[in-house]
Amino acid sequence: MSTGKWREEGVPHKGWTCVDVTDLGPDEEDRGTCEMCEVAEIRFSHTMVHPEYEGELAVGCICASHMEGDYVGPRERERPLRRRARRRLAWGKRLWSQGGAGVTQTRTRGTDVTVFWDDHLSGWRIRLVKAGRVVQGQKVYPAAADARRAAFDAVLWLEGKQ
Repeated sequence: MSTGKWREEGVPHKGWTCVDVTDLGPDEEDRGTCEMCEVAEIRFSHTMVHPEYEGELAVGCICASHMEGDYVGPRERERPLRRRARRRLAWGKRLWSQGGAGVTQTRTRGTDVTVFWDDHLSGWRIRLVKAGRVVQGQKVYPAAADARRAAFDAVLWLEGKQ
């Protein structure tokens, strides 16, 4: 039985276009509810638009498939987000080597990642070295663990800049 906007008159069922996909996060409290069926709990939100519908709908993969008439595309759009989520989870379990003065280091995909204490700024910072290129983050973190978590995004940023 159809639920939510699937039952509402004036809401198109086909011909929608996805304009964005967002990972709402791994924690259950971060997840949302599909705005089309208004039942499914979603982690990956597909933002859908239609020329005959004002506004956008944030929907799950299954509703996106029906709305677009494409049963492969929505899963393919989620694939890089799922891969990134798996990498982020593995990053949290990564072993870091301890250096002097609280410095911690790791290496991933040809990038040396260092988290270090900056006395001048009274906080933890990130330094990345890849293929001789040194990039030092400007942001200061209150704890080394915060800097190590942020280093994941810094590594992805550097990979995109190569």
